[in-house]
Amino acid sequence: MHESSLFSVPLFSVDVNNWEEKKKIILDRSKDLKEYGSIKTNYTENYGDLIEVHSLFEEEIMEVSQRFGSNLGVKSSWVEKAKKGMYHPIHNHGQVGLSAICYVEFDNEVHEPVVFCSPFNHMYSGSMILSESDSMSEGVILMFPSFIQHYTNPNKSDKVRTALSFNLEFS
Repeated sequence: MHESSLFSVPLFSVDVNNWEEKKKIILDRSKDLKEYGSIKTNYTENYGDLIEVHSLFEEEIMEVSQRFGSNLGVKSSWVEKAKKGMYHPIHNHGQVGLSAICYVEFDNEVHEPVVFCSPFNHMYSGSMILSESDSMSEGVILMFPSFIQHYTNPNKSDKVRTALSFNLEFS
């Protein structure tokens, strides 16, 4: 008997070069956030690369671009701050391209990372399969297909959980 997988879903984990310097830039560029539902964000003000991620993470984006043999351009970027009790409900970022998350303020001792929902249900029970990345920490970018449903659980800590998110398109 031979077993193989029909499908797989890639998850790219990229360490950010010069993290402390870039962290300061991101926090500075995201000072004016407004409360929107259960999060504080600048996403609803304008679409586009609000945080200028393309220039900030040029090396990291190029590393993933090379895997596909195609250029990736930043379509949109935003920052979310979750105070105690705040969360982001289940959602996706469209049917094509990649989406990314980079925690800017994240304490592994008290914060929970983003939860990904498999596009496939469990083959025995039919239930939803959930997963978290083992490599999630400050200064790491996770890139995944935009169609993947994901969410964050409520922040249970008094420490703010800050995430930079962005969408990438192939060109």
